Amino acid sequence: MGRALELAGFRVPEALVVGRRGGEGVLVTGEVAAPSLLEAITAAPAGSAHPQRKRRLLEALGTQVAHLHGAGFVHGDLVPSNLLACGDTLVFLDHDRTRRSPLLVWWGARRNLVQLGRFVVPGLTASDRMRATANSERTFVPTRTASRMRSWKCTDLKN
Repeated sequence: MGRALELAGFRVPEALVVGRRGGEGVLVTGEVAAPSLLEAITAAPAGSAHPQRKRRLLEALGTQVAHLHGAGFVHGDLVPSNLLACGDTLVFLDHDRTRRSPLLVWWGARRNLVQLGRFVVPGLTASDRMRATANSERTFVPTRTASRMRSWKCTDLKN
């Protein structure tokens, strides 16, 4: 699945070894020198660049998840620990349950957004969560739900 994601334009770790051991599949990937999304969001570097970096990462998350779903993929376990922040680009990890099926995208897209909405991040506000969903809602959230989500947005969302 990693190769299919890569061909669709997503960053994934390089597969070094693929095989079977007993009845289990084995995958060894190359190292990606980048923090997890959770670490990148909660890291507080010196200076005032942190709020802007957090916003860029959350907007990138929404955009890249929408692109994932738009390409017909549903991630099997879309949680911050399965995303690495390499600059403003995300590297997707853990594809053993990722599927590509346009028929499953609607259900799976909602499930992916619920998975992302459940993670606890110290200092992450409701406005921050809306930044992430704002970019993904345009593609796969029904019009009625999208209008409700827009009404929840705080006025500082574009700041």
